[in-house]
Amino acid sequence: MAFVEDATKLHPQHSRFRKGGYFAYTPWSFVTITIFNAVLAILVMIPALPLMFLIGLTIKLKDRGPVFYKGTRLGISKRPFAMYKFRTLPVGAQKTIGTDLFKPGTFCLSRFSKFLRDSRLDELPQLINILRGDMDFIGPRPVRPEVYDEVADTIRNYDLRFSVRPGLIGYAQLFTPHSAPKRLRALIDNKFITRKRKLSWDMLIISYTAWIIGLTALRKGTGHLTDLTRSQVFRFYSQTRAFDRVRAKGASVIVSTKDGTVLEDNAFLVDLNESHFKILSTIDLNGEDYRFVLRRTIRRGRRDRPKRSICHGKVYKTLPWKGNFKHVHIIAYEPVTPLNHYMVDQYFLKKSIV
Repeated sequence: MAFVEDATKLHPQHSRFRKGGYFAYTPWSFVTITIFNAVLAILVMIPALPLMFLIGLTIKLKDRGPVFYKGTRLGISKRPFAMYKFRTLPVGAQKTIGTDLFKPGTFCLSRFSKFLRDSRLDELPQLINILRGDMDFIGPRPVRPEVYDEVADTIRNYDLRFSVRPGLIGYAQLFTPHSAPKRLRALIDNKFITRKRKLSWDMLIISYTAWIIGLTALRKGTGHLTDLTRSQVFRFYSQTRAFDRVRAKGASVIVSTKDGTVLEDNAFLVDLNESHFKILSTIDLNGEDYRFVLRRTIRRGRRDRPKRSICHGKVYKTLPWKGNFKHVHIIAYEPVTPLNHYMVDQYFLKKSIV
């Protein structure tokens, strides 16, 4: 059985991808950044090898399929290269995904695969790409050729990303979730690309990212332990869901009918995931379709900024509750637009790194 799922054959090299005279580095910065990335990749890879071995062994034992995934991506000056990852999707999944982003629920992922994707440990093999000079630690994330074909002519200055090497850590990846519109992600990438000339900028972003990921891992680990304790010891939140729950602090929900008639303007949002959310309500929702407005306030500096997302949903399950709220509803929801989907991921599910 092969150890690498080779998806590069799906993308024959096309002359369009080899064009472009883009180069944002100065000669000195290119040399120093290349040396810095190579040295750092070696320093990271040495202690990471045991972890990578355990991940690979688990993947192999889990479904007997390839350990690694190799796919075509576009690098500096649009040069194609083979990018490596730990395989988390079923073999041949890219044929199904096409130009779309991977959506939760598209494939039945194991908890281990989901953990690899959420923790971004599936990206560890890209240290090989850094050593080969295909990628840097910091830069816009590499693009699939079919995605480039789709968006290159519709997003202004999209080709600016090819003036630098793609990165293991993407600028837009730091500040936005995967569901963010490509136009927004391209805008964020382009804002930072001009600073790529300085090695100090890479070092600052790497240090900051390591700090944030460490805090996030600690917070998520504590949250998982708390959920486990509450569900197994105290028997709270005993219902099971396909995805991990996230509690959006201070969030509430406006419940209305599809025609806009408000039924309740301050239902309490307990938690949510990619497909369902749980609310405490004073009314009994027994209809089919409702309109939900998820609301919460985000503190930015000294100012409070209200955030909201509009969703359509159906009552999946109703549970009994004692207290001021008479009903507990599990809602199967779907954001009404891609922008609302982004708002859910960014401000309620908190999927971005920062």
